[in-house]
Amino acid sequence: MLKDIADEERVHAGEFLRLLKELAPDEEKFYQEGAEEVEEEIEKFSS
Repeated sequence: MLKDIADEERVHAGEFLRLLKELAPDEEKFYQEGAEEVEEEIEKFSS
């Protein structure tokens, strides 16, 4: 039951992100910047 709820919330998150991209297209650059920062940190730990 909890997995079903979590899956549904992930769907809601996807809906929200898609709507945000439509309403505020400049948001995408911030998400990309954040993703790049995480990738750099992952590289540090996996080396």
